Amino acid sequence: MRLIAAALVSLALAGCTAEPVGPGNLVPVASVTLEPANPVVGVGATAPLTATTKSQDGTTLPNRTITYESGTPAVATVDDHGVVTGVAAGSTQITATSEGKSGSLTLAVSATTVASVTVAPSAPTVNAGSTVALTGAAFAAGNTPLPGRVFAWVSANSAIATVTSLGVVQGVGAGTVAITGTSEGKSAVSTVRVIIPPVASVTIAPSAAAVGLGDSLQLTATVKDAAGGTLSGRTVTWQTSNPLVVTVSNTGRVRAIAAGDVTITATSEGKNGTAAIGARLRFVAVSAGQDFSCGVTPLRTLYCWGLNTAGQLGDGTATNRTTPVAVSLPPGVLFDSVSAGQDHACALSSTGTVYCWGANDFGQLGDGTTSPHSTPAPISATGLSFTSVSAGAQYTCALKTTNFANCWGLNGSGQLGNQNNPGLQVPNPNPLLNQVTAGPFKAISAMQGHSCGVLSGASGQDGAVACWGLNDFGQLGRGGGNSPPFDPSPFAITGSVAYSVVGAGFRLTCAVRADGSGTVDCWGLNDAGQLGTTSPSGQQFNSTPGPVASNVQFASVSAGNALACGVTTGGQGFCWGDNTFGQLGIGSGVAVPAPPQARAVSGSLTFAAIDAGQFHACGLTTDKLAWCWGRAQAGQPNASALGNGAASNSNVPVKVSGQ
Repeated sequence: MRLIAAALVSLALAGCTAEPVGPGNLVPVASVTLEPANPVVGVGATAPLTATTKSQDGTTLPNRTITYESGTPAVATVDDHGVVTGVAAGSTQITATSEGKSGSLTLAVSATTVASVTVAPSAPTVNAGSTVALTGAAFAAGNTPLPGRVFAWVSANSAIATVTSLGVVQGVGAGTVAITGTSEGKSAVSTVRVIIPPVASVTIAPSAAAVGLGDSLQLTATVKDAAGGTLSGRTVTWQTSNPLVVTVSNTGRVRAIAAGDVTITATSEGKNGTAAIGARLRFVAVSAGQDFSCGVTPLRTLYCWGLNTAGQLGDGTATNRTTPVAVSLPPGVLFDSVSAGQDHACALSSTGTVYCWGANDFGQLGDGTTSPHSTPAPISATGLSFTSVSAGAQYTCALKTTNFANCWGLNGSGQLGNQNNPGLQVPNPNPLLNQVTAGPFKAISAMQGHSCGVLSGASGQDGAVACWGLNDFGQLGRGGGNSPPFDPSPFAITGSVAYSVVGAGFRLTCAVRADGSGTVDCWGLNDAGQLGTTSPSGQQFNSTPGPVASNVQFASVSAGNALACGVTTGGQGFCWGDNTFGQLGIGSGVAVPAPPQARAVSGSLTFAAIDAGQFHACGLTTDKLAWCWGRAQAGQPNASALGNGAASNSNVPVKVSGQ
């Protein structure tokens, strides 16, 4: 007769991990083991066996249904808890099965019974959180050793120490506890002393790391005693040397919120460990102006670098910078975008408010005055909310949530797109009074002397580009050469091509076609090949849009001073036009590369965007790093529009410092 029983067995092995317990969602059992190995039990005596179920990755699976079977019940039986009883001298196979997986061992039944037992070590000391293994020894009458006898283990106080079915004791709390080992009714005691050793050292991993602005990193503190043993369950407190740069949670997770270097300290029982954490700049937007640049971080804060004679860096000073400096932001205000102009900059807050700073001779800051200021201040536009802003040369344009645009500042060439003092060198500082007399727009771009926007709407207007302002080299794209010399009234450019993106530069305009071809058309001044084409041959300008010579598909384009840059659908950067200062970023010092065409930016970088400035350009890669190239500064000390800490020009992209 075969004896088979089934039960739910609670396994005593430590280190189990949680698993799903929903119906039909349990991790399947991959293996079953039985312990101890090669057990022996006396005739008429009992011995508990321990079954363990595990998953494919070795994780212990508790509370699984296990059935037990004795191969020879006449030698030994096994009950539904895995307790075997010796029946007659001999040996038998004991098998445990769960979910189709089995493990077995050979049980020996001896006619000799246990007369006495000992437990070793008899009085061990163990640290709280650490373990010590006890070993039971069984003897027959006359102290003859009986190897292989199975012991059951019990702790008198589990608040001081626990013990597994295999005799492994784990310290829990300070004190002394009796651990009893029993085999076939005979018992012996080990008196275990549990101590809480003092902390001798604390170390942090990693001990040094760089964290991108807005990113976080989990640090781990390891606490050890004087002997080098790892201590668990100790309280660790965390502290940062500068919470304005890097914060740290009570679990050791650090987060970079401003550029800089800090020391993170972990403390336990008066012992300290430290880690050097560098908070590194990252950007989600970048803009190149005239000899200065600005960027938006993932935390929606702002940094600028370069020339600062008019306060255009926004840090409250007039000090030039060769590396990024934090813009002094109004408390609680976050920004989505920034635009660097000639000597002022503007940014759009997350609530749709435009803030500007820098020079204000013609009211380009939009605060109703002509007074400059070196920190961001909101424009005077009560009731208006904006979706984008573009800072040009001494004027600014912004697109409202209504998809109509307002411009303010200088209107000497009609660049504000309205009839408020067109052609006069007088300030127009009130955004509310200067709505562009066209629209609605999808996008808008201001640079120097003229502005353009991509129209939206029905009846063939959708995607059309309308331009207004200075037209001395046909940059309004209306055909007919440079007549009129300027026009404050927006009109669509010639042709029926629809565009998705437009960039107004210095006497130059470029736009990406919306037909899926990725073609960029440019028009205006062409004295340095900035139209990216040799056609029409011999002409210094072209007032009719024409395609840039390239064999790539562009997703975006930006026009600067005699140069333009674009990013392809695959993230490759291309520039064309003037290269006097290396502003094409192609690794060449040739002022006007021939033939005029789009040329790949050096460095094998994958760009999300490129912005062309006056004499330099800056690009943002897909890994949130800002790179700039071209002219560093115009004879001004301690200024670098490239932001890499050097005052020299570069004809290849250089990484902005602090990243």
